[in-house]
Amino acid sequence: MIKFFKKIRQRLLTENKFSKYIFYAIGEIILVVVGILIALQVNTWNEWRKDRKQEKEILIDLKLNLENNITIFRARIDYFNFGQKSGKIIMDVIDNKLPNHDSLGIYFFKATGGYGGADVISFVGYEAFRNNGFSLVANKSLKDEILKLFENTYSHLISIDGTFVQHNSYQREILGQLFYQNEDDSLMPYDYDMILKSQTYYSSLTDFYHNYGWMKEETNKGLSETRRVLKLINEELE
Repeated sequence: MIKFFKKIRQRLLTENKFSKYIFYAIGEIILVVVGILIALQVNTWNEWRKDRKQEKEILIDLKLNLENNITIFRARIDYFNFGQKSGKIIMDVIDNKLPNHDSLGIYFFKATGGYGGADVISFVGYEAFRNNGFSLVANKSLKDEILKLFENTYSHLISIDGTFVQHNSYQREILGQLFYQNEDDSLMPYDYDMILKSQTYYSSLTDFYHNYGWMKEETNKGLSETRRVLKLINEELE
């Protein structure tokens, strides 16, 4: 093709058709420019398709990430619910000076079972999202919602949980003086009459009861936000 154009130029120069040569040369330049623009457009299209494919992979990873977190949040809410239920049972036992029974062991344990566990909230899909570049998600509104969920909502939950874990260390010292733990994860009092009379233990019970309630409320917020962002991701994938 190049040789063909070269022969045309040489023939026009030989025949002294300079004006036609200029016209032809301009046309040839335009043809080259158009070819370059088409090549750039094709390259841009290929890059766009590549980015969209990677975006879809990231959104699928985030979808699985959030589905896993929903399972985690549900389990934690169940844990807090049972902790509050156990605390209420033990407080009623103490308030009414009811006799001890082996069945109370699991409630003694769950009523003051402690905190922790928020650190298992999954960031796997989010890490891939961050490592590949936030700009890959073209929908800015969706991208902002994902960032807010992980950086604000999840980080807040983990921070609260960490504070309660530190508080739990102090509570463990109190409980260690009053109970021994069986292999079936139940707590049995060394002296049941002391449990009925201990204001320190009753205060710990109420602390756990209210803190479980607060953590349950915060976890429910996290669950609600996770479901909302998951819905946005599903809509984007569709």
